[in-house]
Amino acid sequence: GSSSHSATAIQALNELREGTHDVDSAQALFDRMVGPKGGEVQKEALREELLLRGMETDDYELDALFARMDSDGVGGVSHEELLHFLLIAGPVVFPGKIDAMGDAPYTYLSYDGIAERLAALKQQNPDLVDIYTAQDKFALPSAGLCGDSGPCKVWVMEIRNPSTATPNTPEVFYSGTIHGNERVGPTAVVEFATMLLQGYRAGHRWARRIVDTRRLTIIPCGNAYGYHHNVREELGIDPNRDFAWDQVATFCMKTVAARAINAVYREHVFQLSATFHGGDNLVAYPWGDNLHCDNPNYYGYCSGGWVAPDQTGMSRLTDTVRDFAGGFAGQAVYKTGALNDPTVIYPVAGGMEDWAYGASWEPAGNVICNPQGGIGTYPAAMTQYGNATHRAVNLLVETAMQKAPAAATLGGRADVLNPSGGGNGHVPRNIRLCWALADSVEPYVDVLNAGDVPSSVAEGVAFNVVWRPGGAFQADVTEIVCLAP
Repeated sequence: GSSSHSATAIQALNELREGTHDVDSAQALFDRMVGPKGGEVQKEALREELLLRGMETDDYELDALFARMDSDGVGGVSHEELLHFLLIAGPVVFPGKIDAMGDAPYTYLSYDGIAERLAALKQQNPDLVDIYTAQDKFALPSAGLCGDSGPCKVWVMEIRNPSTATPNTPEVFYSGTIHGNERVGPTAVVEFATMLLQGYRAGHRWARRIVDTRRLTIIPCGNAYGYHHNVREELGIDPNRDFAWDQVATFCMKTVAARAINAVYREHVFQLSATFHGGDNLVAYPWGDNLHCDNPNYYGYCSGGWVAPDQTGMSRLTDTVRDFAGGFAGQAVYKTGALNDPTVIYPVAGGMEDWAYGASWEPAGNVICNPQGGIGTYPAAMTQYGNATHRAVNLLVETAMQKAPAAATLGGRADVLNPSGGGNGHVPRNIRLCWALADSVEPYVDVLNAGDVPSSVAEGVAFNVVWRPGGAFQADVTEIVCLAP
């Protein structure tokens, strides 16, 4: 037998794929791992297969690899799952651990707790973090009072490395809550930012890549009033019916939440976005309005018409973030699909999802708002958009069937980036979703032994290069190109 060496989950995946290029070779691998008893591939059989190939994996890496293969989470890998994993699914990117303040359980962050955490992250990472309120930067009013803190403020956080950022740095946006009684999102996005910055300071390779090559903008509580008071609406108005899309002109941009997000979008070009909600278990993408809903029935469900121009890419993206987010005990993985697909969710007027995706290029949905009531008048120019700012693939994330799941199900900080980690729960799986979205915004190649690669070589000189593609759903071919001087 060959001598074995320690393998990461990525190396183990590459080893399994070596020589597995068609259905017949995948079938042979499956038959070998299940043995004469048949059934499904078990974790120990996977370990034995890797040992036969000269690769050892510790329990941590093996759990990570097996969890990615076992897509239905039943504890075994079927023939179909193995085929999909080896021949279709994109590469596994498994980053290793980040010490996220020990193994302590996550708890819901309050409105004041979020403001305090953002201030602390700014203090700890002064060069990487900017924070401001929409009231201070955009001169927006406040929607009521948030307890002893006084007028409600919409906090905004930006994470980027100014020494590496350029005008072309890709941008991602996260909205923690538009409906104030849907509670997982704000904690998830703030804990994502916390963990990302901890990883950066600790030298975690993937965290450093994200911070150094992306610009992330987070609004934990767009509906600050609703979140503080634990109510869906902002002063009686639903902010997710308040955007300048497929809505009556006098019925949009009446809330601070919508105006704050609108002002931020006008200053950026976000490629990807996620808006967190609660009340279902899904990740969905446009279209989700009444304009792209054929023959709605009595209950408003569509019979077709929801296929957007980017449907193929959006479908792959949602499947990718779903897979890395995973599920946990008592919580299935997210279902995915178009918003208007009646098997997924339903259409709405004035929703953020389609506004963020289409307002720069689909004139049928655009509305120049002239709000009546709410927080007062609004300049018409604020809902007249150029052709770049509103083209984001904006994902609706319904985090759980319960709008505020029990605190015991939020999970803990142990092994957060492992989809089968011991502390899994609502917060870790949505940290992973945020992480996958940031990674997916732009393809890249990570050279893992850059220090060993010469800058120039003569003919006949041998050297090794180890690289890993990322930021993509599937890499069919990568290769080295040598340039003549």
